Amino acid sequence: MIREADKQYRIDPHGHTEYTDGVLSPLEVLQEAEQEEIIVGISDHNIIEAIRALMGQAQHDSSVTELMRHHLIPGVEIQAREGAELLVYGSTPAHLDEFYRREIEEPNLLDEEEPIYEPVDMSIIDLVRQCRRWEMEIVVPHYGARHYGIGSLPHDVRRRLNHELRSYRNHVCVERNPYVSRFANLKAITYALSRRNRLPIIASSDNHNRRHGSYTEVTLPPLGRDQFRSEQIFSAIHRQHPAWDKQHLERVPLLKAIRNTIALLSQGGWRNARSMLLREVRHQFGIPPSRNSSPQEPQPEKRERVGVAGEDGS
Repeated sequence: MIREADKQYRIDPHGHTEYTDGVLSPLEVLQEAEQEEIIVGISDHNIIEAIRALMGQAQHDSSVTELMRHHLIPGVEIQAREGAELLVYGSTPAHLDEFYRREIEEPNLLDEEEPIYEPVDMSIIDLVRQCRRWEMEIVVPHYGARHYGIGSLPHDVRRRLNHELRSYRNHVCVERNPYVSRFANLKAITYALSRRNRLPIIASSDNHNRRHGSYTEVTLPPLGRDQFRSEQIFSAIHRQHPAWDKQHLERVPLLKAIRNTIALLSQGGWRNARSMLLREVRHQFGIPPSRNSSPQEPQPEKRERVGVAGEDGS
C-alpha cells in the first residue's frame, strides 16, 4: 500500500554525456532533468569522468549537490571482453567511484588506445561477480541487440552468465531500449519474464542528446536528509515490478538520430564521431570489436579462475 507521503517519479537510468558519445555536459543533463522533473542516469561508455566532474563541482557548489541527490542515478555502461555490455550503478556517486577505481582503473583494464569504444579487459562473468561483491545494481541493456546484447553471447557463456545473474536477481533489471528493433525488445521481455529469471523490466531512453520521452514510473518514499534518490530506486523497482502502463518507450525517429550524429560531429570532432560511427556499423552488422589489447588476451583465463568457484555455472 502506498503511503500518502510516497510519490511517483519518472526515472530514465540510461543516458550519456559529452564525455563519451553524448552532447550535453553532466551539469546540463541534471539541469534538464530538474526542469522535466525526472531522475536520470549518467552511464557513459566505460568511464565515469562525468560523475567525477559533478562530484568536483559539488565540492564548491551546494546546488550541484542537490541536483545530484534529487536527479542523478550514477552509473557506467561497461563493455566486457566478449563485447556485450552491462549497465552498472552505485547507490551513490562515491560508491560508484570506489567500485570503478578499484575494479577497472587500478587493474588497468581500459583499452589504452580507445578506452571508451573498446571492451575492458574483464570477462562479463567476472564483471557480474565484482558487481555482486560491491553490491552494485545491474541493468541488462538492449538484450536482443546483435553483439552488444548479452542475448548474442555464445551459448556456454550465456548459460554461465544467466546463472550469475539469477544468483543476484534482486539487483538485476532488464531494459527495453528505443534504439533497437521491436523484435530485439521482445527478446528482452521474453528473457526477463522467463520462469527461471522473473526479472523486472524498465524502459529507458539510452539518451545521447536531449530527452525524447522514454522513462519508467516508480513510487519512492520521501528523501531522507543527505540521502540520494539513487539509493531508493532499484529497491523500489524490485519491491514492485513496474507494470506495462508505467513503462513509456518512445522510439527514436531516424531524423532525430541523424541530428544527434551531426551534433556529436560538431561538438566532439571527427575522431569521436568516427569512433561512434564505427561502433554503430559493428553493431548493425554484428562485427566483433577490434582488439587493441589483443596481446593481453592470454591473461583472461587466469583472471576468471582466481578465487572463483563453480565456474561451469553449476
